[in-house]
Parts: sequence; structure tokens; C-alpha cells
Amino acid sequence: LYKVGISQVPGFDSRHLFLYEVYLGMPQENKASYDAAETFTLAPKLKGDLLMLSGTNDTSTQTNLFKMSEILIRLGKQHQAMSYPNSAHGTVGKTAEFDMELKKRFFVEHLMKTAGN
Repeated sequence: LYKVGISQVPGFDSRHLFLYEVYLGMPQENKASYDAAETFTLAPKLKGDLLMLSGTNDTSTQTNLFKMSEILIRLGKQHQAMSYPNSAHGTVGKTAEFDMELKKRFFVEHLMKTAGN
């Protein structure tokens, strides 16, 4: 579906974060929906270029980024990941400027590559 994607502060694990409860209800009451929302099982289907970004101080999503990266590595799927030092769930100042430039360059590089195909 998509040739290039960026996942910033990813909440891949439906059971790890509380953000899914508003949409799916409680995990113990709706196991089938949580199983269907499990993104780690979709990793083998990744076909495009992926950049994942998180801050080292983000205790909610940093582990999700590392877990997905490990799964992709084990599958032999090339991807990129950036962990911003001393950043939490967002970036500010020079880190935010760096973040925007990184994402812009990633899209330009990879979309130009796919435009030739």
C-alpha cells in the first residue's frame, strides 16, 4: 500500500500502552480485537522503506521501537531507526529541527527512488 513510511514514537504493542483501550475496550474483554491490532505480527509483510523515531526518555514507546526493530532485523528487513538522546515523547529546539530535516531527507530520498520504479 505505502512505499515509504515514518513511525514517530510508535505504539506498536496494543497490550503495552493504554491508548488502544479507548478504541478497543479493555484487553481482557476484547481479546480478538487486541490480537487483530497486534502490529508485530505484520512485520513480515513490510515491503517499503521504514524510519522509526523515538526519544530515549520515552518510557512508553522506546521499547516498542526496539522490539519492532529486533523483529525486522531477524526477518532480514532493512529499516532505519533513530533514538533522540534526552528526548521524551516529542522533540524540541535543535532536536526538533534535526528531526524535521531527517524526515524530509528520508522522504525525498526514498520517494525519489520509488518514483523511478
